[in-house]
Amino acid sequence: MPDEIASYRQAVQALLHERDEGNWAEQELDAALRAALVELSHWSPQRRSAELALSEGGWEIPLAGLAGLLWVEEIWLPYSSGSEPCPVPFEQREGRARLRTCLPASPGEVVRVLYAAIHTIAGLDGAQETSLPAALAPLLAQGAAGFAALAKAAAMAREYSWPAGAAAQMTRWGSAMLASFRQALSALREPATAPWVSWG
Repeated sequence: MPDEIASYRQAVQALLHERDEGNWAEQELDAALRAALVELSHWSPQRRSAELALSEGGWEIPLAGLAGLLWVEEIWLPYSSGSEPCPVPFEQREGRARLRTCLPASPGEVVRVLYAAIHTIAGLDGAQETSLPAALAPLLAQGAAGFAALAKAAAMAREYSWPAGAAAQMTRWGSAMLASFRQALSALREPATAPWVSWG
């Protein structure tokens, strides 16, 4: 898939155009997109799965290798390709999942992990593909514009070259954009975790 980050930056710039005349650097736009992407992903995450071989066995499953992990939804054990799903209870904390089973997993046993992850945009943070549905792209741009405006307002408040009230006006605009963004997020669906997940 071609690099798409440029089109996302342009969408954010289009929303910011009347608020500023090209004063946002790419790094600032990317930071704003990153912040909006994380928030959006908590409401409508990317669904991923991975097969993990447990070299040591036991009840602990390391999760550090799961890119963009937000939370684990299911763990299947035992697992083999083509087998029926066999979800087991677990607790997720501190980068690991602890199985709540009577017997531990055996060394070398494979588990299948279904998890929610942060969406990616091709070209942002080295991502090769864009997972965000096209229908959510305008919403992401709106959130990113809000984050970018608030970051710019904070910088403006520390500088003396801006007209009086400019920082306050930028803050109001950015806050309104973020409020609208978050209202739209809440309408997508309620954030949910799988029934097996236990947060401690």
